[in-house]
Amino acid sequence: RIQSFPHHVRDAIALEPGIASDALAVLVAIENEWTMTVELAIPFVETLDELGHHDRAQRIWNVCIEQAPADNRGELLLRRARHGEAYLNEPDRVFQLFHEGAQYTAHENDDFIAGMRRAALDGAQAGFDVLTEYLEGTGQWRALVDLLDAQSLLMAEDQERARLTFNAGFILEVHLTEQDEAMERYLQAFRLDSSAPEYVIAGERIYRQRENWVMVDELLERRLDMKNTPEEELALLLEQGELRAGKLGEPMAAYDAYRRALRTTVPEGSQQVYTALSDLVRDVWAWPAIEEGLKARIAGSTLPRRTA
Repeated sequence: RIQSFPHHVRDAIALEPGIASDALAVLVAIENEWTMTVELAIPFVETLDELGHHDRAQRIWNVCIEQAPADNRGELLLRRARHGEAYLNEPDRVFQLFHEGAQYTAHENDDFIAGMRRAALDGAQAGFDVLTEYLEGTGQWRALVDLLDAQSLLMAEDQERARLTFNAGFILEVHLTEQDEAMERYLQAFRLDSSAPEYVIAGERIYRQRENWVMVDELLERRLDMKNTPEEELALLLEQGELRAGKLGEPMAAYDAYRRALRTTVPEGSQQVYTALSDLVRDVWAWPAIEEGLKARIAGSTLPRRTA
């Protein structure tokens, strides 16, 4: 059988190593003249691998892919990529082999994605960036979350780990509507880098959707603890006052937020604050609570209250 010929060549070389050059020349002639079906390619590649000619084995797969019907090329591209991963020890090249296969097979390409990921983890240059772009372009969001999670574990710097973790959370929230998992990533990002307001804002956004106003208030306070411009601080305090007066029904706490806003150094901010305070104290339901709270403070009462 013609498929057994490469193995006969291998066995002949094993018995008489001196004929290796001539035997390989025969294999090259067959490669150039015969139609390279997968049935012939497999023993051909096995023989070349046993003889240590892995690059030539890759060329066999290239010829086989070129000559194969379009419907069969996806499987052959995967065989070629896996062969490269097993024998080439070149992460950049292996990544490219899996990438080419993924681009050819628009669907059912989990094996190619897994191969790209392994090559990226092995150090393929720009592998993570290319794979991220590919997964974004094809809308494979869960695979992208898994990639970002894995990549974050390789980062030495907490800020870089936080960025990747946050990006995974954003994908979970926006594209997969997995709010619980998204919140876990946002909290982890904040633990890694508590100086980034976007991580707090993301969590605040989810709590707003859930109408968890107590936690929104808490996260506004976290943002106020960060480094802000006077204009940003004023806006946050006005937002906090409105939230406390409206959603939380805590006029005294709202009063505290507005009073704190008066201490900001924004020249035009005073008018905004006075307008908000005026609306608050004129509220027939809010004013009695504020009056009671102020009297209690003057008297040194320890009545429970929220303060800014």
